[in-house]
Amino acid sequence: QKSATLKILDGDQERSFSDGEGNDAANVTAPLSIGGSFDIRMSNFDDHLLVWIDDELLSFDGPTTFDPRQFRKASESGPQTKPGIHPLDASPVGIAVKGGSATIDHVRIDRDKYYIACEGQQMNDYDLSELYALNAGPGDVQQILESPSDWERYPVWKARRKIKFELAEDQFFPMGDNSPESLDARCWAGARPRQRLPRRFADDAYTFADASYVPRDLLVGKALMVFWPHPWNKPLPMTPNFSRFRLIR
Repeated sequence: QKSATLKILDGDQERSFSDGEGNDAANVTAPLSIGGSFDIRMSNFDDHLLVWIDDELLSFDGPTTFDPRQFRKASESGPQTKPGIHPLDASPVGIAVKGGSATIDHVRIDRDKYYIACEGQQMNDYDLSELYALNAGPGDVQQILESPSDWERYPVWKARRKIKFELAEDQFFPMGDNSPESLDARCWAGARPRQRLPRRFADDAYTFADASYVPRDLLVGKALMVFWPHPWNKPLPMTPNFSRFRLIR
């Protein structure tokens, strides 16, 4: 078996993980051996690194969380393309093997999954007033992001919207799988007019209808399977995307 160590490399400088208690080691004995074949998965989500080997989550002997504000100023929080400056969000993904050789097959990278920050009916990625202040409109964003030479002149990512929802203990925030369209917890609280029951029937019916959460005691089931993903329109209208049917692990 071999040991595995997670590191944060900022150019030539190694940065520390942090759990708020001064611990910065992130080591583990991993079930890897020379000549073997393994399924390795890594996640960097909400400033927390996780590693799985053959679907088994590794338990490191120190934190694998980090605070990016220790590495970058707020003004640097965006793609960089100037010579000699770390590209940050513009950096490609790299996979390397040191001290030996290996064959890597079936690589899949999932990036930039996010939910549009909204509260109510308006579903826009960007604060339109801030976007217009940059002399850009909603239709210009994609073209600017595809043109690094425009990033310094039009830092459109600074106009991305941010919304904060306060949740108490045992309150859950459901989110649909279609960021710009799902009528999920982001939009429940007074977002869209709907016909209500007569007042005499509605004493308890709308206790949580205008709240941006579901209380624990209303969670009565468990999702087991994806059975109706977005359908295709051919060869017939509303043809299911059978390749995406699967059990939820």
